[in-house]
Formats: sequence, structure tokens, C-alpha cells
Amino acid sequence: MKKHQLVIDPNDKHPFDLAEITTLGQDFRWRKLRGGWYSVVLDGNLIHMRQNDRGVEYMTDSDRDLTDLLHSYFRLDDDIDCI
Repeated sequence: MKKHQLVIDPNDKHPFDLAEITTLGQDFRWRKLRGGWYSVVLDGNLIHMRQNDRGVEYMTDSDRDLTDLLHSYFRLDDDIDCI
């Protein structure tokens, strides 16, 4: 599997919390793994993710860059205050 980084601004006033998203949300396809990793299949891609101080590192066996898919999935470009 190849490692990638999804950079998320740590100074955002609406903090990103992968553990909360995967365990408290309405999306029940996530699996918790050892070492803070979570696993999910999105758009036919097996993805393992864990949060770090720069955002989220993820591993996948896909040759595609999944950054846009993850941005869309987590809705990182949404204006939370406006919503």
C-alpha cells in the first residue's frame, strides 16, 4: 500500500477529528484497526487512514490520487459557518 497525506489546517476553528467522524457519524462502513487506523472502502478503493498533526495520512493500493475524493467525502471545502 502507498502512503499519502491529506493536509488539514490545524488552526481551523472547526477542528477535524477522524475518530469522531468514523465512530459517531451516520456512516457505518468504517472499521477501527490497531494503532489509530480506520479502514473504509470509498469509490471502490480500500483506504486505511489515521490522523496526525498535519491532517490525515492514508494508505491505499490504488494508483489514483485520492485527495479530491477524500476532500469531497469529508466536505472539507464546505463553509461550516454558512451552513
